[in-house]
Amino acid sequence: SVCVPLASDLNDLVSSAGPDVGSFCYFFVDAGCSTSGDFFHVGNPGYGDLSKVPVNGPAGSTRNYEDKLSSYFCV
Repeated sequence: SVCVPLASDLNDLVSSAGPDVGSFCYFFVDAGCSTSGDFFHVGNPGYGDLSKVPVNGPAGSTRNYEDKLSSYFCV
């Protein structure tokens, strides 16, 4: 998998994320898909509201990733 940097018109400006059917993606707060910062993974259909991404599944607590993402990769 190749790390994809978000272009300047999307960097820190993404409010939803949804991989294609059959894909599973990792989204990162830091550039270069660095795991030193926050990140999450998701399959299709994704999350329509990144301000409420489940941390431990749908019934668990949530974390706000809205307008914070800088890179991603999909498998």
